[in-house]
Amino acid sequence: MKTPRPGQGRDGTQPSRVDAALGSTLPAWAASDAFPFGTLLALLTGRPSDAEVLETAAAMAPVGARWQAILPVPMPERVACQWGEAPDHALAVDHAVRREDATTHLATMRRKVQGMVANAGCEVGESPARTLPDSLLGVARRARLVVMAAPCVVPPEAPSTASWFSRILMQSGRPSLVLPPGARLRAAPSRALVCWSAAPQATRALHDAMHALPPQCHFHLVSVVGSSGARADAVSAASLAP
Repeated sequence: MKTPRPGQGRDGTQPSRVDAALGSTLPAWAASDAFPFGTLLALLTGRPSDAEVLETAAAMAPVGARWQAILPVPMPERVACQWGEAPDHALAVDHAVRREDATTHLATMRRKVQGMVANAGCEVGESPARTLPDSLLGVARRARLVVMAAPCVVPPEAPSTASWFSRILMQSGRPSLVLPPGARLRAAPSRALVCWSAAPQATRALHDAMHALPPQCHFHLVSVVGSSGARADAVSAASLAP
């Protein structure tokens, strides 16, 4: 049995210095000059359903307005490495693979909906895993509308997506359009179910949601009173029909 080297865990992971600078500063993609207030935001997950998210964002964006799509990529600060391999080298290789996979996926999604994303800026939003939810929350708070897909409950995606999905939904104070699995919205909706809870963030989001919907859209407002869990379930539910 091999004895772990000093500073190395039994699982072969080691802390690294590669992300030291990233961990102490705000990522460039999350800065206020990169994402100005009032921009529509589409958050992707790396799944094929990202094509539907982009289509929906394009349908909800004001005519001719620029909007932004971000594929969040959490970068770990320690990874398992082979015996004798430098921790920083193992981490750099892991990050390079994640970055390449995300870039390839984003390019594939753009080709699928090429005619609908002419006014979109699509980029990979990489950040240390521990600071990614805060960075995304800061961007979402400046968004006109946040378009997301319902998170996957199957690992390995589930933990990384869940780390930021619920925070944006419940704490951003911005209206969020959540696409359930298999849903598509290629045009602005004519009917909408708006879910709301009596929290300051939800009140502000409700007001802004009315402006995000087209003038001819008919909507029903649903509010659930009771336990905080019931209110959370109500806020996370939404239905849109073309």
